[in-house]
Amino acid sequence: MNNFPHDEHPSGECYVLAQDHYFELCEVRDKLLLLAQLAGTASSDDSGAMLFIRRVLLGQLFADLSFKIRDALDGTTHVTVPANPVQTH
Repeated sequence: MNNFPHDEHPSGECYVLAQDHYFELCEVRDKLLLLAQLAGTASSDDSGAMLFIRRVLLGQLFADLSFKIRDALDGTTHVTVPANPVQTH
């Protein structure tokens, strides 16, 4: 995955993420959003309602999210882009 726009990184440094790790981060985002929806928002009508979730299931979910983020970060590559990259066509 070397196709990234050079003009978006004026510092000359960026991080390249493999596509499968990108999808893992998208899955983490979706699961966190699902947790937020499950817990409710400040504008919920039933904000005082009790929510019962088994600790084991909650712990497993957080561990799974943590492992996915770790894998994605481990697969991230730091790249220094030359100041004036030569465009090849």
